Amino acid sequence: IAEYETVIGLLGSSGLGSIAEVLVPAQLLMVERGPEALNEVCAVARDSGVSVLVASGAPGEIDAMIAVVQRQRAIGREVGIGLQSLLRRTERDCAGVAGRVRLSKTCSGPVLTDAGRFGHDIEVDKSYVRCAKALLARGDEVWPLFATHDPRLVEIVQALAVRYGRGTGQYEFAMYLGRAEHLQQRLVDSGESVRVCVPFGPEWFGRLVGG
Repeated sequence: IAEYETVIGLLGSSGLGSIAEVLVPAQLLMVERGPEALNEVCAVARDSGVSVLVASGAPGEIDAMIAVVQRQRAIGREVGIGLQSLLRRTERDCAGVAGRVRLSKTCSGPVLTDAGRFGHDIEVDKSYVRCAKALLARGDEVWPLFATHDPRLVEIVQALAVRYGRGTGQYEFAMYLGRAEHLQQRLVDSGESVRVCVPFGPEWFGRLVGG
């Protein structure tokens, strides 16, 4: 928690607060005094002018994550939420949550299928498209942020944005630093908003070079 607060403070003092968004894993809510700790992090972020987004891919964490984000929004903090198309419930969640919503996939090859998760990449991709439709169809209620390096999904999202009357600048793409750089530049050159994600924490290297 102290490391998050330090990074957020540095982003604010460096003048990067207005373009920065810090992703906090929902696992924080599962530890002792987790919601209180998240409240502290969000307070520091507000004072530093930095956005916070809480994300999870674990079915057992989603309800608690949505509830705590709603509480933060109720007291005037624009905290976003990150959802994964890997989960079967995500399409329904995309139709109900509001504010900043970051949609990612998180699946590579077959996984152990259970009642809460899709088991293959193609199922996760199809879920991603359905979730994108649900987000783009909701107008000003939602600011969608599409996290993917898949050129095919990027093209589908762009086509859906046109279908639902979303112009460039009314949604974002998100990609990791150093990955799909040509795609990132092409999107920027065409007027799209692209958020570049910089991995932070003990698993930073895998995030940076992963597929």
